[in-house]
Amino acid sequence: MGEHKIEAFYDDPIKRACDAYSARKAYYLRSLSTDGALVWRGRRLGRFLGQAGLGALRQACDRLPLGPFERQRAAPRSAG
Repeated sequence: MGEHKIEAFYDDPIKRACDAYSARKAYYLRSLSTDGALVWRGRRLGRFLGQAGLGALRQACDRLPLGPFERQRAAPRSAG
C-alpha cells in the first residue's frame, strides 16, 4: 500500500471523528468502572439503581396474568 493511500486513510475526517468519539467513550467507561472519585461513585450507583429498577419492572410484568408481549400475541388480528 502506498504512503499516499495510508496518509489519506488516517487524514479522513470521518475516521478522525470516529477515533475521537471512541477514545472519549473508552476513557469515560474506564472512569465509570474504576475511578474512585465521588462523582464516578455516584454515577456507578445511579447506573446500578437504574438497572435494578429495570429488573424489578421486568419481574413485576412477569407476575401479571398477561404481560405486554402476550397481550399483543393474544389480540385478534384485523383482516386486511
